[in-house]
Amino acid sequence: MPHSYQETFDILGESGVLEPRFAFEFAKIAGFRNFLAHDYDRIDARSICEQTLTKLDEVEKFLVQIEKALSGDRR
Repeated sequence: MPHSYQETFDILGESGVLEPRFAFEFAKIAGFRNFLAHDYDRIDARSICEQTLTKLDEVEKFLVQIEKALSGDRR
């Protein structure tokens, strides 16, 4: 059981659901999510958009890996 949102990605990497190196990098996106959730009153909207748009490829890769794991295809 993960103790943090970021640790969830470590577990997914260790279990083979996500590629381990990708899981480590994607956990940083989880950290950004935590920042958004807890410090939203100090955030510049333009900064959020810019940072989010630069990570869309990683989000797509995450979704592809999850879809493969759910279908049983762990190649």
